[in-house]
Amino acid sequence: MYNAVRAACLICATFMALTGLTQRTISVQSNASAAGANEKADLPDPRDVEQNAVAARRAIRFGRLEISVSSKNEKRETALAVHFEFDYRTSRKLRIDTTRKNPRIHSGGRPATVKGGDSIERLVIDGERYLYYSPDVLSVAGTPDREGAAEIGTLSEQPSMELLIMNPLLLGMIPDGTGVLFQETIEGFLTAPGRRDFTIESATLNNARCYQVDCITGNGLEVREWIAPERGYSLLKVHGRRIVEESHKVFEIDWNCRVKHYPKQQVWFPEEITNRVTEDGMPYESEQIVITNADFSMPPDPATFELKSLDIRPGAGISEDPPHGKYGRRWNGKELEEIVPPKPAVRKPLLVQPKNHGRIWLFVSCGCAGLALLCALLARRRAATRTASPTEPAGDNPENPRAPPP
Repeated sequence: MYNAVRAACLICATFMALTGLTQRTISVQSNASAAGANEKADLPDPRDVEQNAVAARRAIRFGRLEISVSSKNEKRETALAVHFEFDYRTSRKLRIDTTRKNPRIHSGGRPATVKGGDSIERLVIDGERYLYYSPDVLSVAGTPDREGAAEIGTLSEQPSMELLIMNPLLLGMIPDGTGVLFQETIEGFLTAPGRRDFTIESATLNNARCYQVDCITGNGLEVREWIAPERGYSLLKVHGRRIVEESHKVFEIDWNCRVKHYPKQQVWFPEEITNRVTEDGMPYESEQIVITNADFSMPPDPATFELKSLDIRPGAGISEDPPHGKYGRRWNGKELEEIVPPKPAVRKPLLVQPKNHGRIWLFVSCGCAGLALLCALLARRRAATRTASPTEPAGDNPENPRAPPP
């Protein structure tokens, strides 16, 4: 009897404990769900996060950058170094010095080599005006060496020059290679039209608190972005995946960006960027960008955007649009000067004529005429004498045998 009562009490106690545990578990789960819901409710709109990233980059108005780029794909490897100086406070002022290591160049459809090995281009953009110079000396088999070109013009008249302009503020804003620096805008990826199906979560990446944003871009790329609000809303990582409808190939992007803080200017800017693309899981292309030097403390010297800063070879002709003058201009080492064609050479006479040559020629002419007249008279007299001599009979005068006798 006692044992039965004791067993019943144990069963009741166990049931009560389990009931309390279950209630506490339900309460904890409810609290966790509520906390998670509150946390998601506290997350910002992902579109606002992207807008903040774009605004932070646009706040950089001037600076200097030096970058080193190495890229590789299934066809070749390339390397280049670029020096940027820019001032966007009132208008677009941009200086780009590009050095390509052992480039592949064609001239007139034939392979060409650059003397010295490296190809150099210097480009200045000042509003709508551009200055361009390349000191390259190209060697093509069977043709004379071609020296570098210098140009001055406006972008409205030569829109193809836009293809040579790289915007340094795009570094770290678009998950792709340096090729997009030539043709995109800061909004070319983040905040681009056509993006849909946004979600946002909290995440941590490389000890940085981030917003993890998922969406689908206008061209069907499924992307996941990590944006760090405490690091100037920098884009730290992007993973993308896209299936090409025609070929059903799967392309994946793994893009990473390490940023550096410049405390005096309160600027966060990329220090190293790596981009790897795979095709059906196999390496397709890769690129590494290292920002070797950056300074956002003061605007560039205005002389940086002048023609004399391009180090043009003295004597080099300048191609201008619109043309200047009849024969154009050239650089003399200090400034532009009009090209004056050489005057035709004047042939000097073999004999130098004195100033009184007219009077001398008169005396010479008279002398020659008198001499000719004298010669004519003597010739006439001699001819008359020879004609009369054979008809005269021989004479007996011993002093003159031809004289008649007395």
